[in-house]
Amino acid sequence: MSHKKLPDRLTALEERVARLPAWLQPAAAGAMLVFAIVGARMLFALPVLLIFVARDGIKVIALALGVLIAALVAGAAGGLAYSAVGDRLLRFGRIGAYVTGTICVAGYLVPLLLIMTFVDDRKRFDPTRPASWIIALVATMLFGTIFGHAAFVEDDPAAGRRPKRVWIQRKQRVTSRRPQN
Repeated sequence: MSHKKLPDRLTALEERVARLPAWLQPAAAGAMLVFAIVGARMLFALPVLLIFVARDGIKVIALALGVLIAALVAGAAGGLAYSAVGDRLLRFGRIGAYVTGTICVAGYLVPLLLIMTFVDDRKRFDPTRPASWIIALVATMLFGTIFGHAAFVEDDPAAGRRPKRVWIQRKQRVTSRRPQN
């Protein structure tokens, strides 16, 4: 087992993603991002998970692994949605950034909801009920707009109010230079 530090491992992972085809890179990034978020939340909930494992046995571990796999699939689907439309829509300024964010969230949320229909005993999301799809649409619009702004919009007064691509391919800025008078 290698004893690399975390930044070195992340750099190696970033290099592996960069070797993928361009259309697959956002899918890999989305899968890793959502997996990291869900995995971190599981680590924080580990004491509670251990209590459930003691009470319910292996079923809880299988459910936790299923949630991690669903996170990978949903993140990859959101990344593939970005690959399909992201570059073309980001040319339309702020509106394009918001629409891109909404499409990415829809690409993430719809597979997650469809997976949930098979594993949720309480049937919180029922694809046969229009109310379920309306709630999903409202959530997608709300969180898609927030994600679109956070991921794709950076206000730069020198460039007007056009958004820049800041999440997928961030350009490095030189901040050590002093302005010349």
